[in-house]
Amino acid sequence: MFHLFFERSARFAVPIFCAACCVSIGRPASAQNGGLPPVDVEFSDGADAPDVAAGAARAIALPPGLTDEFASTAGEGVDVERLNRSAEEALADIEPAAFEADEQADPVAALSPLAQRSLDRALALMRDGRSFDAIESLLEAERLAPGHPLVARTLGLAYVRGGNHVLGAANLRRSAGLDPADTEVRVILARLALEQGAWDEALSLAASVSAADAAAPASNPAALCVADYTRAVALDEIGDALAAITLYERVLASEIEPDAQSPAGRELYIIRERTADIRQRIGDLHLRRNDPGAALTAFQSANIERASDPAALATRRVYALLLERLPNDAVEQAVAFLASPRATEFDAALIGYLIEQGIDAGALDAQLVAAQEQAPAGHFPLVAARAVVLPQAQTIGLIDAWLADQPARLDTFRRAIALLRSAGRATQDDPEALARAFALTASAMRREPRRANDYAAALLNQNIDAVALIRAMRRPEIRDTDNAMLLRLTASGYLGVGRYEDAVTAYARALTHEPDDAPTQLAFARLLIALGTQEDDKFAQAATLLGEVGYDDAWDRFAAYIDYLRLSADPGELPAQANAVDRRTHERESRRHAINLNTAQQMIAKRLERHPNDLDLLLLQVQVMTEANYLPQAIRQLEGLLTRFPTREIVYSAALSLHRYIQPGRNRARDLDAFITFYNRTILPRLSQYLPDSRTARLMEINSLLDRVNRPERALPIIEAMLEANPDDATALDALIDAYTALGDTARADAAKRRWIALLPQGLSKVYEQIDYAIEHDDMEQVAALVYETFALDAEGVLPGMPMTGGIATSLLFDLSQAVGREQAEPAYLVQLARFPDDASLNNSLGYQWAVADKELLAAELMIQRALDAEPEVSSYLDSMGWVLYKLGRFEEAQRYMTEAIARQQIEHRAYELPEGAPDPRGGSRAVLLDHMGDILYARGNVGAAQRHWTTARDLRIAPESMDADPETATVAQRCRAKVAALEAGEQPPVARVPGEAAHGSGVHPADRE
Repeated sequence: MFHLFFERSARFAVPIFCAACCVSIGRPASAQNGGLPPVDVEFSDGADAPDVAAGAARAIALPPGLTDEFASTAGEGVDVERLNRSAEEALADIEPAAFEADEQADPVAALSPLAQRSLDRALALMRDGRSFDAIESLLEAERLAPGHPLVARTLGLAYVRGGNHVLGAANLRRSAGLDPADTEVRVILARLALEQGAWDEALSLAASVSAADAAAPASNPAALCVADYTRAVALDEIGDALAAITLYERVLASEIEPDAQSPAGRELYIIRERTADIRQRIGDLHLRRNDPGAALTAFQSANIERASDPAALATRRVYALLLERLPNDAVEQAVAFLASPRATEFDAALIGYLIEQGIDAGALDAQLVAAQEQAPAGHFPLVAARAVVLPQAQTIGLIDAWLADQPARLDTFRRAIALLRSAGRATQDDPEALARAFALTASAMRREPRRANDYAAALLNQNIDAVALIRAMRRPEIRDTDNAMLLRLTASGYLGVGRYEDAVTAYARALTHEPDDAPTQLAFARLLIALGTQEDDKFAQAATLLGEVGYDDAWDRFAAYIDYLRLSADPGELPAQANAVDRRTHERESRRHAINLNTAQQMIAKRLERHPNDLDLLLLQVQVMTEANYLPQAIRQLEGLLTRFPTREIVYSAALSLHRYIQPGRNRARDLDAFITFYNRTILPRLSQYLPDSRTARLMEINSLLDRVNRPERALPIIEAMLEANPDDATALDALIDAYTALGDTARADAAKRRWIALLPQGLSKVYEQIDYAIEHDDMEQVAALVYETFALDAEGVLPGMPMTGGIATSLLFDLSQAVGREQAEPAYLVQLARFPDDASLNNSLGYQWAVADKELLAAELMIQRALDAEPEVSSYLDSMGWVLYKLGRFEEAQRYMTEAIARQQIEHRAYELPEGAPDPRGGSRAVLLDHMGDILYARGNVGAAQRHWTTARDLRIAPESMDADPETATVAQRCRAKVAALEAGEQPPVARVPGEAAHGSGVHPADRE
């Protein structure tokens, strides 16, 4: 209902749970970590050649699970000397952290009975997880025993457990100052520093643990061991690989029995539980140091049953074995893991990786079959692995056989469907396998009619590629289906490729077979409402359908009906030069629109009487108020909702998107100003106060830093943190492009743009961005390939996203002309003109090209006339007609059209205001029209008027982007300059030639030719 105003793989981590709080020490990507240099390995051709290897020399690429962990290229950002420093060298200059106390206290002094009672009560509350109640008791204890280190330490722990790490760390530091021998509190502080990524501080705090232990009456081995682990993690993060390995190994070799009653003991216990993960990390560090043998030893010594991510460990073992030139062992390791209980079907990607590295697929399948015989019946990871190896047809048979051996359960069905969709390809739906999935779904629905909806949902709820879906639906086994679920899925596929009328047909067929299916009725009604803005009869169909929807909970139907009221009479915004008839129509539609919105308001108000706290309903009311030009009331209601629901992000999202519902009219500027004031005074402060960790708040902060105060250097770390949490956040990537551009870092802006384009959904929007990117990089071969591929998908009827139109085709063809030249692009023009014979922009584009090229001028006149028949007042079409008439020698007619073209262009550009002295982005088109008019006037003998037009065109300041986009615009000033200079020298000006009858051609419109 409302949208935001703005708009990979899991990485290895060693989770450590602090005694006071839950801390996960991850490994954020950083240049410090360096990269994993690729190692070139040649598989031997001699007697020891592997049985399953391809036998060719090859570089061992990183497996998919490691590509993010070791993202940087070989040697980039790697300090080799630092990688190999010893632990003693790395820690030599680390000073222990110092703590100051406001007052000296006796750490062993007994508490008063009342203070002890408050402390005991707080400890009991903390054991029950009631941190906030515990804090109240501890504050009471501190009033009774001010400056006691035990109370300060416990209060710090309570704050940390309650999520307030700032106050928690402050109290823990106070406790450390009050008791110089307390190693436990320093351990907790060091762990908090690790959580915050403060590596130098963590090292300093770990050193203070050792200093405190030396001052303590009795040593605390557990605290010293945890301090070593803290040092290992911090050194690991800042690039001291060998030093980190040494300390990790020291921690693993210790035989200290942890005491679960102390914070350090609990930390050590958790570290021991994560031994396999630590050994995995040691292996990673050996790989970073280019020591695959030591890495393999570390990986093999890790207990895969105890690893937090067994697939990651198995992948590392396989990779290290390949680096060590042991491909047979790598295959055995991979197959053994896939046969183990901890494997999942997603781990079959490991087999695909081995094939990419040259392992023979047939030999792999033989080992998988042997493992399948030993594994439990129906072990699905092995089935999924074989699906990677086998051809598509055999994969389908394999899955059919597996399903036949399984009990008829929904979970097994879902697994089979998911695997069938890929059929050996991990990233793309296969039409044949997808068709088989449909058939299996239909069969399951017939077999268990009571669970038919569950089986349908198992397929319908998947993110199926729209192109593959349409191709699958064309297959003979399901093309003429009467299964309503498949027809509904077909409709969604047609929607995905922009074929709306085909979707209407599919929904109608589905309702023929299941007329009372509420989801189909509602989806069909919403589609009809969306189409009704172009075809009024669709609104009538939608209204009828909405009256038939039989939902128990009528909210979806109610919301759809409100959409119907909102959209069924949307007058839009009129241009300034609209005639009186248009204005009367506009006013009538505006009144109708207001009546509909009033009806919607009444319906919402009635429903609110029964459901006064329905937040969705209240926000819908705000939206309709805004559309009805009652923005002040909408803002007041939103302010009330922000007070009632201060932590609900949906309210802020609704507030941020309010501007998009402001209607055109005389109050629009006033309403926009009111919205901006509301945004700055109300939304901004509340977001910071109530949603400090909200993505909405971060996006708004980024927007403010980039657009309002121009501080991209402050926005950059916020954006990077968002991308660390979600590398696929397209909105954050878009902001990253802007930030790097503002900072002048074009290389990083370019890399961010590549990532952003890759995340866009398939369709014309992505094609446009890809084309723009290729043009920016002068890659015209890529431009041509993208245009041809887009037209091919459209011809097949599977182009994703919005449907192709003549206007879109014209834009793509213009890019194609720029890439390959007008003559080579002409066949594509003719194909599209046959598909859109009456499209104004397409007719004008090709007609004008032929006029410029002195080719088939009579046919060009017909094409341009079709454009003018459709849109008679467009200046560029009038210019095209004037120019083709000039080429035909009909100068008087040409002047008439060109005069009107210049007049219409002035109207079109009237509202376009520019800063003084700025080049006019539309100046190029104006200069071209003046140049054409000058040639026509000169041909008619009016030399003085021709010179005035050329002089004006010569002196116009044309924006560089206009010249880059159009070769004719780029040279117009030069042409006019030459013509004026010739006249001033008493010479013949170089006007465009009139080619004569040889260029007139057949006079048949290309779309009408045989």
